[in-house]
Amino acid sequence: MSKVTNFSFIKNNIIVDKNYFSENTIENSLLKTFGECQNLLLSDNIIVGSKNIKLHLLDCSGVIDILRCERNTTDSDCSLFYKINKFHAPWFISNNNWHQTYDFEINTADNISRNYKASLGDMIHFLSPTPKTAIGIIYTKDGWKSFGKFDSLM
Repeated sequence: MSKVTNFSFIKNNIIVDKNYFSENTIENSLLKTFGECQNLLLSDNIIVGSKNIKLHLLDCSGVIDILRCERNTTDSDCSLFYKINKFHAPWFISNNNWHQTYDFEINTADNISRNYKASLGDMIHFLSPTPKTAIGIIYTKDGWKSFGKFDSLM
């Protein structure tokens, strides 16, 4: 995806790696952004046969501005995102079987996209909550406020 795209939907695809028996391990991404990508939906995609290919779902080399990523699966042992460069919240990420960690919190009140039109009561969960701190933000008549806590990681 290049330049500026608005409302991109990548849904219901089955991607089969035909190099399953290759001896070389390759790392790549299915999608790559170069420009600004607004309102991106990645949903219900399946990648199979990735024994030697670490095929990430998305390389965020460009700017990702509002992302919903849900119910994507792979048999590869790699992270959901190859690279995260520039971003604006919210990112809604749920029910994917890729393992992903974040070096920073994306879904903060200071990072909400100017293109996101929040309604009173909208809740955005943090992608990397930590014990004894808030688990997300909620939109109120006074703006974004933090909410929730949990005691410990089990």
